Amino acid sequence: MNIKYRKEPMLGAVVYYDLANGDKFSGIYLGYNQIAYFSEQDSKAYTISPQDFVTRVARGGSIIYTLSVEDKKYYPDTLEGTALNARQYSYKTLTGINRHAFIVGCITGKMLQGEVSFSKLENVISKEIFAGMGLFSKKFEWVRWDFDGVVKNNTY
Repeated sequence: MNIKYRKEPMLGAVVYYDLANGDKFSGIYLGYNQIAYFSEQDSKAYTISPQDFVTRVARGGSIIYTLSVEDKKYYPDTLEGTALNARQYSYKTLTGINRHAFIVGCITGKMLQGEVSFSKLENVISKEIFAGMGLFSKKFEWVRWDFDGVVKNNTY
């Protein structure tokens, strides 16, 4: 198996963690070793370290995945807006949404009510981020984020 690793996500990149039940827990990378995520328990957005994201929030393991594109020369400027939106919502109460809807709202700039699945989130990433950059033919992929700073094989 040829797994790709990334030392640090791009600012504003979507990150996620696999939950034991098969679902995914998503967040937005804010830079400086911080992830914005939405807590469905108290309907608030928070900022947390990657270590706390997998131990306190996702409860277990240590694998976080982040966005990448086939051609590493593309670093989407549009992701900066996603990070700014995520920061704007940090520590605010947002009712009527789930964790993936929070991420979609950060990407689009419009926080809409309702539940969003992870596959719908991936569709929004393709449409709003990569197609918006003119990368219609580029396929994004998820790569492991080595947030402990130890670079493994196949890094870029």
